[in-house]
Amino acid sequence: MSRAGFFFTLIVLLSGSSGTLEAQLGITGTLTGRAALEQYGGDFSAVTVPHVDSTEQVVAGASEWLFQFGRGFAHSTRRLDFIVGGALRQFTTAGFRQRNYAPREHSLSLRSEYTELLPAGTFSLAAEVDTRGVADLPPMPLYLSPGYGAYSLDLGFARPVSGNMNLDARLRFEEKDYAGPSVLPTLDYLDRRAFELQAGGTRLFRGPPGTEDYSTLRLFTAYLHHRYALQGHRRDHAFQVGGRWYLDRFESLGLRFDLIASGVLNRSNSRRVEYDAIRLEATAQQKLGESYLLQLKAIWSGKSYVRPQEFLVPGEEADNAAIFDGEVTRVLGAGISASLGGSWTRAETNISGDYYRRVRLYFGLLKNLSF
Repeated sequence: MSRAGFFFTLIVLLSGSSGTLEAQLGITGTLTGRAALEQYGGDFSAVTVPHVDSTEQVVAGASEWLFQFGRGFAHSTRRLDFIVGGALRQFTTAGFRQRNYAPREHSLSLRSEYTELLPAGTFSLAAEVDTRGVADLPPMPLYLSPGYGAYSLDLGFARPVSGNMNLDARLRFEEKDYAGPSVLPTLDYLDRRAFELQAGGTRLFRGPPGTEDYSTLRLFTAYLHHRYALQGHRRDHAFQVGGRWYLDRFESLGLRFDLIASGVLNRSNSRRVEYDAIRLEATAQQKLGESYLLQLKAIWSGKSYVRPQEFLVPGEEADNAAIFDGEVTRVLGAGISASLGGSWTRAETNISGDYYRRVRLYFGLLKNLSF
């Protein structure tokens, strides 16, 4: 049996257990449509397509459709959820030298999650199949992440040690197979198998009496092992430490804030790819009146190789980046909301030291669905 078949079979087996869960929670989901205008900048050699058609400025228009549906089953101490999601983005471009490209991105994921409350704590099991494809892949500076097929299995256990403190452990297996086009076979070198063992603790801080406000602080450490089958005997061993602070004051102030920070030391039997990395991510939501919601997000990540690199396999870098997103959402009624947003991205390409920039504006409509 192929690995994709194994993970899909596991999802089906979990679905079979839903017969023992009496309460069906129904189907809920969202459907989102967006129209976007994007501007890409940079002056690079062609690193994503092996012919010279890179330029300094490109403009792209995109239509986007996204959906996510879930169904839950619950009974007593057990719960089972199924989530399916997907996206389709169609671009039209202007500014390339030889021809204008019409790239199309499509993705689909299927995930099942099972949790059970045991006398000693909470056990969880999740299996996921995730695919992504890109057609008519353009050269720089219009950067699109490559296509892949990914399969993962997560096992977790959380145990309360006091009224406000939990300890948890997580074991994760993942396989990722990059679907590089015939014109870009080097993407196959990114195919990998991954193993992660993570442990952490979470502390709950309750808000003012009489409110549902609260905050949590989680600290964790992890060991990650990556094996790259097509890169000879390469084995990466990474050690990660990090934390997350989440603040919920939505009831009293209409505010939610989430801050995640982590650092990684990656060492390998291939000394060429050893690196140190750090990542910061902050997300905020602020309610404005009765109908508006402001959402802001900022990500900064940096990777420093132990030994200077001139060229890397596509995808091994792209971890030096700064991203800022903002969105205003207005509730229109009947489960429909409209959003207006924008983002700015500056990220490293596959040639060390070269960056691409993206400015994005979009308008979208979201519909909440239930069956």
